[in-house]
Amino acid sequence: MESTCRLQFEQYFDFCRYESTNIQQKGSGQYVLSFDLSYLKKSGKATDGVGRVSDPMQTSSAVWSGCRTTYTLGAGNCLLSVIDIEHHTAFHLDVFQTPSKANGKPKSVP
Repeated sequence: MESTCRLQFEQYFDFCRYESTNIQQKGSGQYVLSFDLSYLKKSGKATDGVGRVSDPMQTSSAVWSGCRTTYTLGAGNCLLSVIDIEHHTAFHLDVFQTPSKANGKPKSVP
């Protein structure tokens, strides 16, 4: 089962185009764009773009956590959504991992 899911996710799917069509068909027409930064706590053992260092301030993997009021190691994510004002819902458009200092740009999908 795991290999079947992994193989399916290796194929590119244009979620942005799919969701744009969905929004046009089902949305109210009153929208606001939303850009949200978040992170997933990661140790850096196997996650690409997350480094393990003794001083988190020296790596781009250190993300400021307002809840913890400190830096913590994790994978930063950027999410772009369209909020439908009239229907009180949001549609996901795109998400990408925040680039590390090493490569300076986000990974792109073909």
